[in-house]
Amino acid sequence: MFLFDAHCDTITTARAQDKSLYENDLRVSVKRLLEYDAPVQVFSVWLDKAYHDEAFAATRYFYDFFERQAGAVPDKLAVARTYADIENNRKNGVVTALLGIEGGEALEGDIEKLRKLYALGTRVVTLTWNHINALGCGAFASPPPGEAEDFPPGQIAEDTGLTEFGAEVIAEMNRLGMIADVSHLSRNSFRDALRYAQKPFIASHSNCYEICKHRRNLTDAEIKQLAENGGVMGINFCDTFLKEGGGSDIGDILRHIGHVVKLVGDGHIGLGCDFDGIEKGPAGFDSVSDLKKLFAALERKYGVTTAEKIFGGNFMRVARQIL
Repeated sequence: MFLFDAHCDTITTARAQDKSLYENDLRVSVKRLLEYDAPVQVFSVWLDKAYHDEAFAATRYFYDFFERQAGAVPDKLAVARTYADIENNRKNGVVTALLGIEGGEALEGDIEKLRKLYALGTRVVTLTWNHINALGCGAFASPPPGEAEDFPPGQIAEDTGLTEFGAEVIAEMNRLGMIADVSHLSRNSFRDALRYAQKPFIASHSNCYEICKHRRNLTDAEIKQLAENGGVMGINFCDTFLKEGGGSDIGDILRHIGHVVKLVGDGHIGLGCDFDGIEKGPAGFDSVSDLKKLFAALERKYGVTTAEKIFGGNFMRVARQIL
């Protein structure tokens, strides 16, 4: 059983708690990932706002931690910089790590820092987190009616989309061979990403607004546009993104997946569980090990071919096209 999970926050969480990436009590560990068939895991670095004044240096700090951890188990975990690296890792039976950043703060408004991050191995860039950075507006940039109390002080309340720098970053990522990630974007920033992108992009960890009306979820129009652009969205296991008010379970995961399949077919949906970034997940899914239950449910519902596409094949297609 092959797995490609498009988003976890395990680097940041493991470093903060001084835990090993190979074996730990977090939701993701290399040891648990090895229960699958040489899987691919996108390890993204999310930075607390305390790091934003030195975001590039902080990202390198977390990458250094990852390199030390990977260096301790080279026969079990290896970074991929190209698609050929992924294929080679799979032949050797090791976990492939694709390095990412969650939010463009690490670029510090400087396109040269994107090139430096590429040289360090970064291959996935989530353009914004929830709020506003030099690239554009995140999903929480403009609060909908009745939610103004959640709006962070000091942020503008207008969704102005992506900036000129954001457009420049997408163009350079397309040139270099990096995967642009639109999870966390505002509605207008998503619109702009669609306009500027010359290659498929992904929504690594986003769900369906039609099923659960949360700002972080994608509308049907956005899902269709993502698919038309050749992209893939990864289902996020955050409890309140799956079900309004929380209390989600495997049925809610299947509802979101089923909605996408009905809307655009089975070639544009995958997994981006957001493990070690979410506070609470659906009942029965406490770690990456539990994903086997989801594969079995997908196989029963859709057959093995579609289950394999959702579990990893669709994201592998994008990786093959872009890396």
